Amino acid sequence: MIMKRISLLPLLLFIAFGANAQLNVKDQPVKIWFLQPQIGVQFPMGDMKDRFYTNTAIGFGLSLKTSGNWLMGVDWNYLFAEKVRNEDQILANITTSEGYVIDQTGVFANIYFRERGFTASLKGGKLWNTSWGNPNSGVVLMGSLGALQHRIRIENYENTAPQLQDDYKKGYDKLTLGPAASVYLGYLRFSNHKLTNFAFGVEYLYSPSRSMRDYDFILMGKDESIRNDQLITLRFSWAIPVYNRAPREFYYN
Repeated sequence: MIMKRISLLPLLLFIAFGANAQLNVKDQPVKIWFLQPQIGVQFPMGDMKDRFYTNTAIGFGLSLKTSGNWLMGVDWNYLFAEKVRNEDQILANITTSEGYVIDQTGVFANIYFRERGFTASLKGGKLWNTSWGNPNSGVVLMGSLGALQHRIRIENYENTAPQLQDDYKKGYDKLTLGPAASVYLGYLRFSNHKLTNFAFGVEYLYSPSRSMRDYDFILMGKDESIRNDQLITLRFSWAIPVYNRAPREFYYN
């Protein structure tokens, strides 16, 4: 699934780079719609730190920079990691004293735990031009409102453990969802050469999330607690302008 999402990026890049015009962004601020394929490294804090290690986020956004250098847009990011914390506690009530799950054939089942999740948000902010950049590039401060979801993906290869089949697995996966708010500080660069349009920065996200499962097998009941989930993200993105023909004075040959 991850590779399928990544494989879409070349097509999107081709579509964006195939636009039939180029804006001259060196002379004055202009209105620019742009796509943002992005990748980030995320460091969990708060309650998320008790469950997950550092993870990767890949995603996509659509944004608008106005001629007044205001910014607004939407984005979505897929969160994943190949290990989680406290693996010996996730299935504690169905494991042996050595920490193994016995499958239907009487042998140890091959169980793996992954982190999976996503963020989705509406964002808005402002770009301040710097003395060394053109009028369409500069320091960016943005805020966003949206949602954060995360869970533990439990993989039982060959599906040999009936304790983790169908709805039983849901009692252990800690599916969590909540509203999220974030603040982002970074730098956005536009030039007349599309390959050198990019953004990078750091984002802080907070979410008072809660369990989406009706029953948690470890707690022997529903988890009613409100969590303190936080993420620090170091993010890099490409800024790919998307536009039709622009006024002649914004062209160059």
